[in-house]
Parts: sequence; structure tokens; C-alpha cells
Amino acid sequence: MLSWTCVAYFTLQVMRVPCRGAIFQTQKYEKAIGLVDYAKCVYRRQPGWLKSAFPLAKPLDSQPHDRS
Repeated sequence: MLSWTCVAYFTLQVMRVPCRGAIFQTQKYEKAIGLVDYAKCVYRRQPGWLKSAFPLAKPLDSQPHDRS
């Protein structure tokens, strides 16, 4: 649950501040990919008005799985 909380916080910060990025560091590469998947899930499940306020540079499905 702490992973979801941290990912949600960093996703919000990346959305709100221009030119800000987030790096997820874990002990295993697969877990880092999982955290990026969490961030994509958080973005997908937010309200439409929030998505329109902070649009993505390219569609979510066309972004790589090991980068957000």
C-alpha cells in the first residue's frame, strides 16, 4: 500500500510542476516496471477534468513500460 501512495504522490507532483520527472528505484527491475504501471493506473483512473488539465505528451498506451 505504501508503494501506491508514493507513486500517487509523485505522479501528482510530476503532473503539477512543468519539467519535473520522477525516478522509481527498486531492488529489482521488474518491481520498477510495476511502479510505472501503478503510475499509469493512477492516471487512467483520475477524473476527466484532471486529465484535461494535465494532458500527456503522447497517449498512455504508446508510452514504454519501463518509462512513464
